[in-house]
Amino acid sequence: MTPSSPTPQRVRFEDWPCIHPNAAGMDIGARELVVAVPPDRDATPVRAFATCTPDRYALVDWLLQCAIDTVAMASTGVSWVPIFE
Repeated sequence: MTPSSPTPQRVRFEDWPCIHPNAAGMDIGARELVVAVPPDRDATPVRAFATCTPDRYALVDWLLQCAIDTVAMASTGVSWVPIFE
């Protein structure tokens, strides 16, 4: 009989240090941008924006209102390029 391995400890999200408190996350698609800010920054912390120029300006305005200065982007294609620029 082999000794049982110890039960792994569960890592809780609350135990992680906050490295970038003013960061947002963005999922970039060809037709839609889904953006999340910290929940204490807005009553609706997750929003979707279209990819047309006026919608991108609205996204920038919202991020500035939420005091966001860092964004982590996820994209599977080249749709990230206009957002990055």
